[in-house]
Amino acid sequence: MSVKQIGYGILHYIKSVFFIGLFFIVMTIAEIPIILAEGDVDFPAVMTDYQAFQAMVVTTILVALFFVIRYRKQLEQHNPNQFGQSVVSKKKKIIVTLVMLVAYFVLDYVIQGLFPMNDSPENQQLIEESFRAIPLTISLMTCVFAPITEEYIFRGFFFNYFFNVKNNYMNVLAVFFSGLVFGLLHEASFTPALLVYASSGWVLGATYMCTKDLRCSMFIHFIGNTLATVMMLATH
Repeated sequence: MSVKQIGYGILHYIKSVFFIGLFFIVMTIAEIPIILAEGDVDFPAVMTDYQAFQAMVVTTILVALFFVIRYRKQLEQHNPNQFGQSVVSKKKKIIVTLVMLVAYFVLDYVIQGLFPMNDSPENQQLIEESFRAIPLTISLMTCVFAPITEEYIFRGFFFNYFFNVKNNYMNVLAVFFSGLVFGLLHEASFTPALLVYASSGWVLGATYMCTKDLRCSMFIHFIGNTLATVMMLATH
């Protein structure tokens, strides 16, 4: 490998990190209505739950459009794994998605059985606290906004920016590291909760890799988050 190729590779990964960081900033900005509606001791709420919900609908649409455009543009430039293309039959996509959906919940059950947690993960506790204050907006965030934005970032962009090579070994690394990063950003400490979140990320990553369709992993993410939201609603 020449010095020029090494330099190009380093530049590519620097650009990739920049764009991933940019996407996280965009996602954070889109969640500002939650902050404005929830408030705290030093910063009282300036929006009602319904107003924040309306604002989140708008920001969700805008962010989704931005991610769709960027995702398609990236795939047009270089897409050796044929993501987003009709290379997997609809029947296979449905079967894989249903199998992975079962695996999503089974893994969660097994891990929590093997490594019982005395308290809910910190991330879950924060969501529950926010849900008590602004249930409508948080429901939209967890059931719609998060599945869309997180799948684009952790699966779509992450796979195609850092592991854009048609190689089985690289594909396995893509699934592993995307799931690990997904877990760490939901639970930063090395606890059983990290394993729960990471395993969810691994299932979602494997779904995307096998189906080549981001909508399949979004569907599983949507079902998982929606059931969790329904459980919060039932207990509050």
